[in-house]
Amino acid sequence: MIYTKMKNSKCIIRNYNSRDLNNYIRFRIGVKQYESDECSLTAQSIKDALARPGYNPQSNLFIVIADKNIVGYIDIAIESSVGRAITTGIIHPNYRRMGLATQLFHLAEEHTRQLGLPVIQTSVDENDEYAQMVIQRLGLRPVHRFIEWRLDSSACHLCDNQSSNYLYRHLKQGEEPDLVHIQNSSFEGTWGYNPNTLDDIVYQLKQGARSIDDVIVVHRENSILGYCWIDRSLGVNHTIHTNKARILMLGIDPAHQGKGLGKKILIAALVFLKSKGIEVIEVTSDEENVAACKLYHSLGFKQVSATIWFEKKLDR
Repeated sequence: MIYTKMKNSKCIIRNYNSRDLNNYIRFRIGVKQYESDECSLTAQSIKDALARPGYNPQSNLFIVIADKNIVGYIDIAIESSVGRAITTGIIHPNYRRMGLATQLFHLAEEHTRQLGLPVIQTSVDENDEYAQMVIQRLGLRPVHRFIEWRLDSSACHLCDNQSSNYLYRHLKQGEEPDLVHIQNSSFEGTWGYNPNTLDDIVYQLKQGARSIDDVIVVHRENSILGYCWIDRSLGVNHTIHTNKARILMLGIDPAHQGKGLGKKILIAALVFLKSKGIEVIEVTSDEENVAACKLYHSLGFKQVSATIWFEKKLDR
C-alpha cells in the first residue's frame, strides 16, 4: 500500500481502492476536456477499463487526494509479453506545478522496475509542448509517432464492393478465436503491439455498447481472411454536433496480404457506418506503416493530429 504525504501540500498519493470508484469517475469526467479521449470517456467506459482482464487497479492505479477529492491519477498498464508498462494520467489544472506528476511517475517507474519490466512508456499529443517538456525532464525520450486521421463521410462517395470472390459480413458468435488469430498474426512484429488473448477479445467485444456486429470480416469458402473492427459507441460528439465512430483495428491474414483486401474491407466498413448515419470516422495509423497511410489518404481521410510515444529504459 502506497501512502505518501506531499511536503508543503495537503495532497496525499495512494493506491486506488474500490471505495474510490465514484470519486474517480467524477474526476475523470470532470477533466475529460483536457484528455485526448474526451469524446469516448463515459462512466461505463471508465468502469470497463478498471475491470479489463489481467488488470488490477488496486496495484496499478495511483491517485492524488486533496480535501477528500481525487485531483490526479496515473494508470499503469502492464504488458509483460512485450516487456513494457504504459502509463496514462492527468493532474487537475488547479494542482499542477506542485510536483505531483513527477511523484506519480516515480511511483509508476518503481512499480514497473519491481515487476522486472525493462521499459516504461507514455504518449502525448504532438501539439502538447508542455507535457512533452515534463516527460522529457523525467528521462523519457521520443521513440515513435502515430498519425490521427479523420473522414467526413458526407464528403466521400463509396459503393458496395461485394464480389463473387469475397464476401463481407459481421463476425458471428463462436468466431472470436479466428479474430484472435488473424489480429495477432497480422500485427506480429509491429511496433508496440501487445498480442491479445481470447479473454481480451471477448471482453472488448462486450464493452459498453459494443458487440460482434462491430467487427466486419471478409471471407471466402467459409474462411475468414481479414477484419475491420469499428467502434460506434462514441455516440454524439456535442462539441461539433456530429455522430462519430472510430476504426479500432484492421488486419488481413498474412497469407492473403497484397491482394487489396485491406482497402476492400475498409470500404465495406465505411459503407456500413455511413448507412448508420455516422458523419465523422477516425482512425490511427503508425507513421511507418506507409501502406496504411496511403490507404487512408486515398479514401479521403485527412491528417488532423499526431501522437508521440516516449520511452524510458529502466535499470534493474
